[in-house]
Amino acid sequence: MKLYWCLAFGVLFAYYTYCPMPDGLAEPMKLRIVFASRQIIKLVGIGAVLSGYTDRISFSRSVIEFEQGLLSLSCSDEPNITFQDEIFDGVRVRVYQPVEKSDKPIAGMVYVHGGGWVVGSVDSYHYQTNYIAARLGIVLVSVDYRLAPEHPFPVPLQDVVKATIWFLQNAKDYNVDPERIAVVGDSAGGNLAAATASLLTFQEKYKQMNLPKLKFQGLIYPCLQSLDFLTPSYQQNKNLFILNQHLMVEFWSWYLTGHLKYVAAMKVNNHTSPQVKDNERKIMGHDQIPTELKKRDYIPPTDFNFGNIGIFTSIQNHLLNPSFAPLMRSIVTGLPSAYIVTAEFDVLRDDGIFYVKKLEDANVPVTWKHYEHGYHGIFSVFKGPIASEVGRQSMDDFLRFCRENL
Repeated sequence: MKLYWCLAFGVLFAYYTYCPMPDGLAEPMKLRIVFASRQIIKLVGIGAVLSGYTDRISFSRSVIEFEQGLLSLSCSDEPNITFQDEIFDGVRVRVYQPVEKSDKPIAGMVYVHGGGWVVGSVDSYHYQTNYIAARLGIVLVSVDYRLAPEHPFPVPLQDVVKATIWFLQNAKDYNVDPERIAVVGDSAGGNLAAATASLLTFQEKYKQMNLPKLKFQGLIYPCLQSLDFLTPSYQQNKNLFILNQHLMVEFWSWYLTGHLKYVAAMKVNNHTSPQVKDNERKIMGHDQIPTELKKRDYIPPTDFNFGNIGIFTSIQNHLLNPSFAPLMRSIVTGLPSAYIVTAEFDVLRDDGIFYVKKLEDANVPVTWKHYEHGYHGIFSVFKGPIASEVGRQSMDDFLRFCRENL
């Protein structure tokens, strides 16, 4: 019997390993191995869910923890960093500090993990946050915010804001200069980091607290808007297994409503109105995306006169809320400087580019790093069994920026 299972596994693995990959993608063979592994795990998950052993969300979270655990196999804890779990104003965080105490205040960072607001934790990101803190010699606070769909918007954002404010106010207790604290996040964490920077800059109740201004906002392939799921990058990468269009729309839907009722409408942009589509072209028109990035599998939209008004009416307060979708903020002058990462093979590529343009137009200092051969998740593969050169480069570039600007 064991032989049959081994043969079945081998056949499936070989079959999935030959999945097509777009030309130009960095180290496709490694990604094929990841894809094959995920597909087999997915088959196991379908059986477990159908049998009632678990549910889809719980299984997905377990898979992420397992995958991140594999990535961390060659990333042992850094000897010059100590860490412990704490509570910042009711929010669970993990605090990383240098073992050797400095005679003068050092820099700090709030890190917000990705995972579509649905999966991920301080544990699954431990190897990454531990590495960053050690390489920079800073105090890093990794926020274990509550997850959707159990806790949809605005709960995850509220957790990040509360933890960030507490750290800003108590930075000196950690020998941190409160004027040298950045907020950084990847993917959904990039959304929360951008929204946090925006709220602390513009919302009156936070302005009255006279908080130190964040040093910069680091947005690693962030998701920043939920109006257009047919941008060039969504079209070009809609079937790429790393993060496809359908899964990203599901993530947005879980964060938005806690359910998947509107996913079908959202995938074809039927969740907004003709008027909104007309207005959004001024904010995120496809002409803002460089021509060279639209040569692959892109069809320009020709019809904007459609939309389900009923759906839009029920969710418009969130869709147009800059705390939910930071790209929706009309005035961004005064925001902290930004470090923005985009990857060519990523449905979220254009979200980042739209934000780069928006900040540049408002004279907000922006450093934009685009990885031509990169894909969603490169920031997590700087070490370990599936590390890639583009992953190492993205981490090295980020660390270099931090050393020069934090």
